[in-house]
Amino acid sequence: MALVKCPECDKEISSIAEACPHCGRPMKTGHRTVEQTSKRLKLQKPLSVLIAIIGLLLVLTDLDGSQMGGVGILLMFIGLIWFFVVAIMVWWKHG
Repeated sequence: MALVKCPECDKEISSIAEACPHCGRPMKTGHRTVEQTSKRLKLQKPLSVLIAIIGLLLVLTDLDGSQMGGVGILLMFIGLIWFFVVAIMVWWKHG
């Protein structure tokens, strides 16, 4: 373990520290990339649920037997599959 200078406050800190204890500046950038990826994937979950809900509404409002019921079922399946794929991807990346 060596001492290095913090680029922000120029104080000496441990080379294995994740952040400067004096100013709080992060020392390692690898963790940020994982966090941004996780946010992007987690943003897709509500979108997939929204698509599934729109599909459900189309099925429930299809009282006259038009083509919208079939489109609604398709949207429900797409939304649900998308949701589960994103959930597995989040789990896979973050254990």
